[in-house]
This record gives sequence, structure tokens and C-alpha cells, in this order.
Amino acid sequence: MNRILSLFLWSTALAGSLVSCADSLVDPKLPPGATQFTPPAVFTTWWEMTKACSGRSGSLDAVTWYEVPTNVPLESDGKPVSAYWSAASNQIVVSAAVARNGQVIRHEMLHALLRTKGHSRADFLERCAGRVTCSLRCIEDAGPAPAVPASVPRVVPSAMQVTVKADPVNQYSSVNDGYFSMIVRVHNPAPNPVFVILPEPSTVGGPVSFSYRLSGLGSEALDLIALDGGVAMFAAGETKEHVFDFFIGNGSLTGHVYTGLYTFSGAYGGHAAPDYSLWVR
Repeated sequence: MNRILSLFLWSTALAGSLVSCADSLVDPKLPPGATQFTPPAVFTTWWEMTKACSGRSGSLDAVTWYEVPTNVPLESDGKPVSAYWSAASNQIVVSAAVARNGQVIRHEMLHALLRTKGHSRADFLERCAGRVTCSLRCIEDAGPAPAVPASVPRVVPSAMQVTVKADPVNQYSSVNDGYFSMIVRVHNPAPNPVFVILPEPSTVGGPVSFSYRLSGLGSEALDLIALDGGVAMFAAGETKEHVFDFFIGNGSLTGHVYTGLYTFSGAYGGHAAPDYSLWVR
């Protein structure tokens, strides 16, 4: 692997992936080469995750899925996207490049559960923040984060409690199609709201919120730029999470790991949780 990636590379594959949806009465014409597919087992896990954060109910079986070859442009409303949801027949069309990308897939699942193409701040940047990707276009649609009152204390990342957990606890290639998640959790222990002043390393071009370092049979790292100020605002006792998805098997994209022993280090604003050891089988 040996990949050290900033959000600029990540945005091609994940966080900045342009996702969209359409709520017209007629589905957009399917792109050339679009193929209907049956959701793999892990989609059920991702669907339940999205239902839980959104508080909405719905059947995954009611959604029709199409995959488009990577080299075929995918558009929605005349703009290039990597995936979109369409209301007419409740279908989700995804580029093969992101067809197994948890953050992008859950973004479209959230649209299907909400039954709207809009990106409300409450749904995409609050309730399901860290579980679904929200690109700059998504953030612009959601509107600016609320202003931080002057009375709210400004704190450094080390004032927060950072922990890591794996889901599922044991990582096997035979479970969930070989997919698992590492979740970085940040808790505000204060009995009052706080705003975290995030560091801005010169190497990534913006303040860093969540990040990880993974080492084992190779290494990779990912720093997420805080594109929205809401990621730094915490209510009293609030906990925020970010889900990093991994896949056991061959592959060149971020998150593809081979079987073996790894050390995962998750952090928020550079403030790291204790290292987490995992044996991927």
C-alpha cells in the first residue's frame, strides 16, 4: 500500500466525491453501460447504519441499484457526479469507482430514506455527519454553519477525549463481504459547549479534523480537512464520530487491506487515541 493521502486525493475517491440526486417524476436516462446489480451483504449493514443516524425507516429492497463503468461520465442536472438518487423509481446510480465506497453509498441511501434530493444541515452535517460524505456542493446546499457565540470557550484538540472502536470487533473476510469499519470518536467532557481550534498543517491545505494512520503490511494515512465549521462545534457532553471503511482483499484504493496484523491510530485535530491493534483474517 504505502499510501499517505490528504483530502485532495481522498476527494477523488470519497469525501469530495460529487454526489447528487433528482426528484423529478421521470428518472434520468441511464448512462451507456449501466447495469442493474443486487446489493451485496454489506449494503444491509450500511443501510441500517443510515437508518439509525437519520431516524428514518425504509426498505433496502425498495431501492433499485445501477452501476456505471468507471470510464463512462455520470451526470445529474448537467453536472458531473459520482452517484445520484432518483425519486421517480427510487433508484440509485453509481460509478464503478465508488460502487463499494461506504461514505458515498450511505449518502445516497440517506437521500432514499429522506425521499428528497436536498442536503439539509440537520441530516447530512449533524445527525449523519461522519457516516455520509458531504462534498463542498453538499455543504453549500446545507447552508453555513451557525455562528459560534463569543461566550463559547475556544479549546485545543487535546481538551477532547478521542477513542477508537472497530465494527465488527473481529475482522474476517467471510463477514460482510470482507468490509469493516474503524470509528474515531471525539467526546467533549466539559459541561458546557466548546469550539475546537483545529490545527492547519502546511501539507494538507486546511485545518484537519478526523484522521488515521494504519500500519502493518504497508501503511496508509488519511487527513480530513474540516470543510464545514460544524465539525469543530460541540455541545456539552457531545460525541462526534467519523466512520472509516475498510475492505479485506486486493485493491489499490484507500481502505483496501490484506490479511495480517495492523495498528490503527485515529485522531482528531492531531490529538490521537491510544493505538488500536487489529488482526485481519
